[in-house]
Amino acid sequence: MTRFEWTISQRPRLFALGLALLVVATLVAAVPAARAQDPGGRVCAAVFNDANHNGAREAMEPLLADVVVSLLNEQSIVVATYVTTGVNEPHCFEGLAAGMYMVSFGGAAVTPTGNDTATVTLTAGQLTPAQVLFGATPGALPTPVPARAAAGDLFGSDAVLRIALAVVGAAFIMVLLAIVGLLIYWRRFGSRKPARPAAGPPVSSQDQTWQG
Repeated sequence: MTRFEWTISQRPRLFALGLALLVVATLVAAVPAARAQDPGGRVCAAVFNDANHNGAREAMEPLLADVVVSLLNEQSIVVATYVTTGVNEPHCFEGLAAGMYMVSFGGAAVTPTGNDTATVTLTAGQLTPAQVLFGATPGALPTPVPARAAAGDLFGSDAVLRIALAVVGAAFIMVLLAIVGLLIYWRRFGSRKPARPAAGPPVSSQDQTWQG
């Protein structure tokens, strides 16, 4: 078989190989293009002044500034944060991969009127951003101050009864301790017999006569 005849016989195989290489090259070139066309998902959030505490933003309720909004992934790791301006919201976190995210807000300048976290799920190729709107009121919650007891409460019937019970209890304990002390003293010293006087030297009969 001549070289020309061999080339003719191999044409179908060469054609199939060239077609396969063309398909592979097309797929490889299409992957970066597809990635460039897909900007990723978006999560947009804003915080408004919920003056009537109903959780819905109304026309006269403005946006709040100086509120920290955080975006967390499924592992509860913060991936982005944003501080609101009260003007440029809602703010969108862009270029996000498909998955579940949690949005939270907080700060000393606001008090939530509802939930301070929200969970959103982005799907692959999702074009519509996930919207999150939080309601809050300016200013932190006041620290509760314990009320002081009034003078009348200090000397009311309950207070007098407690004082009387405390006095009675203290007196009972003192009497009980005194009784215990007396019992201990009696067991240690009271049961002993008095010592007899020591006997003197024997007296002779002459001494007895002289003494008589």
